[in-house]
Amino acid sequence: MNFQAYDLSQMQYHRHDVFWLNEQLSKLPLALHHPIQFNYSYTFEHSGRQAANLYLLSVMELTAGKRLLVQSDSALRSKAYRMARVGKGIGIAKAEALLKSVGLPFPTAQDDASALARIACPIWWAHALRKQQDREQEQLAVQVGLVRKGRQPYVTTALLERMQARHQASLEILANYEAISSEGDKVNLLDVLKKSVANPKIRRMELEVRMRGSEAYATEQGH
Repeated sequence: MNFQAYDLSQMQYHRHDVFWLNEQLSKLPLALHHPIQFNYSYTFEHSGRQAANLYLLSVMELTAGKRLLVQSDSALRSKAYRMARVGKGIGIAKAEALLKSVGLPFPTAQDDASALARIACPIWWAHALRKQQDREQEQLAVQVGLVRKGRQPYVTTALLERMQARHQASLEILANYEAISSEGDKVNLLDVLKKSVANPKIRRMELEVRMRGSEAYATEQGH
């Protein structure tokens, strides 16, 4: 099996371990390469080759069951279409088994028919697989100590950047579409979004109004 050769120039390692190191790194998200290489080098320098390799093995053990860690966007899209084809026309039992094979829960819907319709939809699969990949990568980042107080306290920088990029891409798509009323009036969908509670700023303002109202009512009641 061929593995991508990664930049190991900043690492300290034994020359006989180059192939093995590349093999292990190929199974990890790129965002984790630098900190893991740093920890490996530190362990190699202070505790030797065996301890460094044991450290990397301990990291690799944490990847067990995480099936989507290093899938590219194009690979996820292809997988979404494959899963949707498999999911077309199947029953509840087979649908649950299909979802379990990729670590996904049964979709929440009003009824089984609606849930099965989602399982036959490649768009639903693409969204679900991306969310699952985000969860797997964040869980691994937490497990190796990258998300904690003093470092990245809430989420990894990589996930935050991906979420921001997806949000921006969604806004750009909405900006190119219009809604047309029965009277023929046209409204840009991005403008509609900005004026609705889907806009975080509007949602925050509505929450503040409700909080002030609750506080005023509590004061009137003598609380």
